[in-house]
Amino acid sequence: MRYLIEHRTVYRYGAQVSLGPHTLRMRPRCDVFQRVLSFDLKVEPDPSFQWTGVDREDNGFDAMVFTGTTDTLSLASRCEVETLHENPFDYLLDSSALTLPMTHDPDLEIRLAPYLHRTGNGNGVIGSFARRIAEQVDWQTAQLPVHLARRIQELCVYEEREKGDPLSAEATLANRKGSCRDFAVLMMESARSLGLAARFVSGYQEAGFLPDAHKLHAWTEIYLPGAGWRGFDPSTGLAVCDRHIAVAAGPHFHNAAPVQGTFGGAWGRANHPEVQINIQNLDPQEQSQAQTLTA
Repeated sequence: MRYLIEHRTVYRYGAQVSLGPHTLRMRPRCDVFQRVLSFDLKVEPDPSFQWTGVDREDNGFDAMVFTGTTDTLSLASRCEVETLHENPFDYLLDSSALTLPMTHDPDLEIRLAPYLHRTGNGNGVIGSFARRIAEQVDWQTAQLPVHLARRIQELCVYEEREKGDPLSAEATLANRKGSCRDFAVLMMESARSLGLAARFVSGYQEAGFLPDAHKLHAWTEIYLPGAGWRGFDPSTGLAVCDRHIAVAAGPHFHNAAPVQGTFGGAWGRANHPEVQINIQNLDPQEQSQAQTLTA
C-alpha cells in the first residue's frame, strides 16, 4: 500500500512566549515492513537551528532550537509511505519460544530488559488477567498476542480522549473503557507480566474503528524470538499489517511522543493543540474499489 499522510499540529499560547528546544518524532519508521518515499516538515516560526537524527530506540527525529518570541507554534509534515507487510503471520518461532514461560539467552535478556520492565504489580490484577488468557490458549506463545488483543477489544469500550497521558493498565482494565493509547499500555503490561518483551508504538491507521476520522493511533509490539518485533492492535483486536503506518516506538509511551518541548513566558499557557491529520490511500486498486463502493 502507498499512503500520503498530512499531519498538522498548532499550539496557541495566548501570549508571546520563548520556545525551548523541541524534538519531533513525526517521520514514519523506515524498515523491512515499510519505507518512506518522501518526507517534508515545515515549522513556523523558523528554528534558528535544526537537525535530524536517530534516537536509542531507532526512531527518526527532528530536533530544533528557537530564538525570539512567538504566540504560535505550527508543525506540518507531509510524507509518502509504502507499507510492505501484507501477512502478519509469515514467521516461525524459535523452538525454545513455542510455549510460555520462555527463557531468553543472557545477551538477549540484557537487550530486552527495558521492554520487560513492569510499571505495575505483575502478580496483581494485570498478571491475573494475562494468565487467564494464556491458560485459554494452553500457554502457546504464537496464539497469546492475538487472543490478548482480541480480549481487550471485546472487554473494553473505545472512547476518544485527546488530552492526557495514557491511563495505567490497572485503571483501563477496571474502567473497561479507554483510548487506543490506554489499550496499548494495557496490552504492553499484560504481555510483560508473562515474560514477553513489549513496547508502545505510535503511528497511523488507514481505516477503521472510527469512521471518517484520521487521528494518531497507538498499538503494541511484542518481541517473539524467531519473528522479532510484531505489532498487535488491541483497539481493533487484530494483528498489524500493511494498513498501519508506524512512526515511533519505545518501552514507555514518552519514547514515542510526536512532540516534546518547552516554552517560557509570563502569561503564556499551553492550550491543547489543534491537530489535523489526513491519510490518503494512493494504491490504484484500493481507489478503484472505493469508487465502486460509492457509485
